[in-house]
Amino acid sequence: MGAMKISQENEIQKYNLLVRISKMYYLNGKTHQAIADEIGLSRIKITRLLQEAMEKRVVEIKIKDPIGTESAVEEELCARFHLEACRITPSSNDQHELYDILGRYAVEFLTSRIRENMVIGIGWGRTLVSMIPHFAPVKFKNITVVSLTGGLASNPNQPNPYDVASSVAKKLGAALHYPLVPAIAADQMSKELLLKDDSTQKTMKYWKKLDLALVSIGNLSVDTNIFYTFPNPAQMVKKVIKNGAVGDLLMNLIDANGTVLTNDFSHRLIRIEFEQLRRTPLVVGISGGIPKAQAILAALRTGILNVLITDEATAKAILQMLN
Repeated sequence: MGAMKISQENEIQKYNLLVRISKMYYLNGKTHQAIADEIGLSRIKITRLLQEAMEKRVVEIKIKDPIGTESAVEEELCARFHLEACRITPSSNDQHELYDILGRYAVEFLTSRIRENMVIGIGWGRTLVSMIPHFAPVKFKNITVVSLTGGLASNPNQPNPYDVASSVAKKLGAALHYPLVPAIAADQMSKELLLKDDSTQKTMKYWKKLDLALVSIGNLSVDTNIFYTFPNPAQMVKKVIKNGAVGDLLMNLIDANGTVLTNDFSHRLIRIEFEQLRRTPLVVGISGGIPKAQAILAALRTGILNVLITDEATAKAILQMLN
């Protein structure tokens, strides 16, 4: 009986906290950092609590938008996940056509944000490859492109991270940096040695200087490069799903709540660390297709993304999951 009373009191305290920070943010216009300083919690914790307030309907936002559905969906996603921007593209039942649409919108957004002397991080995936044909022949001054992971085994269904970063760098007329090491080391000792490689050390220095990062969000399948290297990809996929994974963000497996999961190979990965990515001023997530809706929602819940580019059907599916 006593334990139940304590549990109820904790729930009431949690609800009161959600109400308090929601008022501070939505009514008083305070920033996440200002709220964090006043409450005594981290900025990331405040972001997660504001998302929880939305999901538990402590806060409800109504949007009257005469422009159209896409704009309303963009506004709602921005409000729910505190995004700087959201771009909703037309949908398509043809996955290849959808990749092309997402790629075009991503290039339009990227080129509108590029400035001189920027350092741009590039992830990997078919969605990012679809950007390449849409770049206009315009060169930018003193741009550096850096791959956010090591290399991956040859896979006919997935691009290699180096190829993606290299193609973007050529289109932008940018300098290119990438680690000349595999993304998945054989073991922890091998990883430590590979991290000392000159190319890795140089790339890691640029990871700390990122102004903008482009990442795709993957669902879990045997075609995904991180599983392709294993002797039995299907068995590995089943294992990580059983452990709660719903998608991956730069080879970080995440659960439905946006929590990064540890697994048999996470300690062997060579890629930008999640916390380093979190410190990047602008992180753009590009992904679409209803089968990826759960993975995209999980990525949004990490608090890493500032911008989301996805298609209308997928965006609506994400909002339905929330509602």
